[in-house]
Amino acid sequence: MRLIEVVAGRAGVGKTRELLSRIAALCKSDPLGEPLILIVPDQYAFTAEKRLLQMSEGGAVTRVSVETFTRLAYRAKQLLGKANVPLVRGPGRHALIAAAYEVAYPSLTRLRRSNPTPQFLARIGKLIEECQTSLVDEDCVRRIGHAEQAELRGKLTDALQILDAYRHLIADKMTDRHDLLPLLAEGIKRRRLLVGAVFLDGFLGYTPQEFAILEQLFENSTQLTMTYSGPASYLTPRIESRTHASLAQAAETGGQLFRLLSRFSERGARVTDLDLPVINPPRFLKSPVLKNLEAVAFGEYERLLPSAKSDRASTSLMVTHAPHRRAEVEDVISRLLFLRESEDLAWSDLMLITTNPRDYASLLSTHLEEAKIPFFLDRRRPLLHHPLARAILSLLSLQEDSLASRALVGLLKTDLLPFTRAAVDAFENDWIETGVTVREWLAKERVSARAPRSLYDFKRSLDSFVSSVSRGGVDAQTLVERMDQFLVEMRVFDLLAKRVEHDRAAGKRLDAQFHEQAATEIAQLFEDLTYAFGDSVKPLSEWETLIRAALATVHAGNVPPQADTLIITDPSRLRGNEAKHVCVLGCDDANFPPIHREDDVLSDLEREWLRTFGIFIGPSALKRQSFERDRFYALDTRATDSVAFSYAQSDERGRKRSPGEYLRELKQALCADLIERDLGVLENAEWLAETTRFRSPAAMARQALLWMQNSSQRTFGETFEAELQQMGYAGLMLDLTHPRTAKSEQLARDLANRLYGTSLYVSVSRLERHAACAFAHFGSDGLKLQPRKTVDVDALLKGQFLHEVLHLYTTWQQAQDPFPAFEQAHAKMEEIIAAQMERQFPFAETASAATRLNRRQ
Repeated sequence: MRLIEVVAGRAGVGKTRELLSRIAALCKSDPLGEPLILIVPDQYAFTAEKRLLQMSEGGAVTRVSVETFTRLAYRAKQLLGKANVPLVRGPGRHALIAAAYEVAYPSLTRLRRSNPTPQFLARIGKLIEECQTSLVDEDCVRRIGHAEQAELRGKLTDALQILDAYRHLIADKMTDRHDLLPLLAEGIKRRRLLVGAVFLDGFLGYTPQEFAILEQLFENSTQLTMTYSGPASYLTPRIESRTHASLAQAAETGGQLFRLLSRFSERGARVTDLDLPVINPPRFLKSPVLKNLEAVAFGEYERLLPSAKSDRASTSLMVTHAPHRRAEVEDVISRLLFLRESEDLAWSDLMLITTNPRDYASLLSTHLEEAKIPFFLDRRRPLLHHPLARAILSLLSLQEDSLASRALVGLLKTDLLPFTRAAVDAFENDWIETGVTVREWLAKERVSARAPRSLYDFKRSLDSFVSSVSRGGVDAQTLVERMDQFLVEMRVFDLLAKRVEHDRAAGKRLDAQFHEQAATEIAQLFEDLTYAFGDSVKPLSEWETLIRAALATVHAGNVPPQADTLIITDPSRLRGNEAKHVCVLGCDDANFPPIHREDDVLSDLEREWLRTFGIFIGPSALKRQSFERDRFYALDTRATDSVAFSYAQSDERGRKRSPGEYLRELKQALCADLIERDLGVLENAEWLAETTRFRSPAAMARQALLWMQNSSQRTFGETFEAELQQMGYAGLMLDLTHPRTAKSEQLARDLANRLYGTSLYVSVSRLERHAACAFAHFGSDGLKLQPRKTVDVDALLKGQFLHEVLHLYTTWQQAQDPFPAFEQAHAKMEEIIAAQMERQFPFAETASAATRLNRRQ
């Protein structure tokens, strides 16, 4: 007998617990039975596996296979005879989309750009992805018949032409991951996949591709049980219950499921409403305040329970406002440390949600590493600015610039080649002075015996690359082989591996992972270009454009979670089902909720028109704005014990911030149930341990200064000041109350000569940076620029090295608020010196500084 069941209910009623308990019961009753398939979102797979292991008895849970739609699509690819066809990865896909755009360009009408930028091509790639996941085809375009919608019809026609060109490029060679889900639907239809018991959990909504798979599961699986995150009233014929729903995305998903349930009602499809028997949701049994929070987030103010707050211990809801984001992060870390120690919790019992990860990623990674807290932070950075990416683009630009020295200098300054900074400066000065091109430099006789061996090896490898890669045209296989050969001969990957080891040993996990993933992503890009284009010949300029477009849109740098780690997530990708304590950062008027902007390729009006024709392409900005309420509801209902909201009263640019719309709503509705904290005011001594658990001296000094500025709090500040004195940080408070300035003043001529000597050996492009920094006083103090005159190492360090160290330290110091502690400043100076001894930073490649200095002399 087939069973189709949808378990519906609001947050906290136990939908996931009910589903997992059924799976555990089936495993216990028949440990050796047919596999049970649990399908969850990608970001939730790790948490689902952990919860299953916690509920297992005697290992019977091994019968369960936790899957995502992506994993199942890979299995379908194997079962349907396409196992040997490689998959297009991220970097390769962007390059191929750019190539497809060039192929389809002559026939485009609405999406035609004579000189498309990488950003525009990235947006085209996003539109192509939307067409794939929304199953847009020519039949869909033919439905748009009104004359006033000719612009929309033209855009979709252009998008499909680019998509056809893209599929033609990879035909019989590769498979796109967005074309795998239709393969999964086909595999289910043929009853070769997911014909047994299937469970779905954790989905807020479904794309048209995923919904097509859901239809096949309704049709072919022997048992289908899925959860629905919304009230059962959204799964009824009463359309008005969904039209005026507070949770827009849940209502839209409910309407889709209702139509599907209606089709299969004769086959026993049913809805189980967990809201009816549950008066007190299991998740909120410990705190009626959190149940009130759920009601407010859902929009049902009439269901609020009477205030249960009698003292601080009974309060599970807190709102904190900090003077700036650094103070906000330090306070949250103190709270997490306090909760873990006082309640003997695991790190996985805590969850940290940031409304805007970009604003908090750097602060969180720095302070969490300082506090020695294991954490997972999905912080991805653009690959285009990685030294390996810049080295590849510089190598490709050599021929395009007619072998001028500019591209070669850019290659040398990536710090991935075996040359010192002094040697690179010498090369650049010589090339600028003589005007020699790379071709002329390569045509010279072999380097002298006094020259380092690395220079000869570099010249030989570069000559081999230039001679084998023709500017007029080269095939993908040859280009990739020659680039890889050059990088291997120059030991670029070995040097990058050493940098990864160094960063990992220094506790910089994010930087180490960024370097590691950059090498992996670029290797995948090379493989994809080889598979897709093979012996296809293109001009070198086209290859450079394709690779640049790919690198401009790829991001890397996330760190995989560990068994016990603090999960840092955001409302759009909640990685945990629940946690005991949840902290939400960044609840200000710019991010809570965020503001969605209209797409510049497909407008909101055009997207709404498409929905009227049954083409459910990505939602409009207005609809995405309404979906934010669902995100707000989800993050508000993750905690079982307490939720703490916080926001900074000013951002990194000093702009004033106020509580966000959602936070103001909570404060107004639950004013009797929450505690509102000002970090500058300590209401009682009981808060001291929680507020100051993060024992960073600089953080303690900043907190003490906040208290001492308030007469009623001065006692707490003086207590902290005394503790800092005992720890040996007495000067920290003096630095804060009497901040020193780091303004650059012109040096006396004799002092400048003693510090830097009477000559300075430095490349003119680096000198351009010095001329803009706070310590640029060479020309006014009598220092002469002698770029072709050799000086000893001491003079070099006194000039170029010291200037860069001072500039970097001053830039860092001016960004600190307030003035950094002595120990922190000392550590930062040592860090800068060590970094500058090992590597260089890219500077503007121009000789204009030399011209200005010559005039002043």
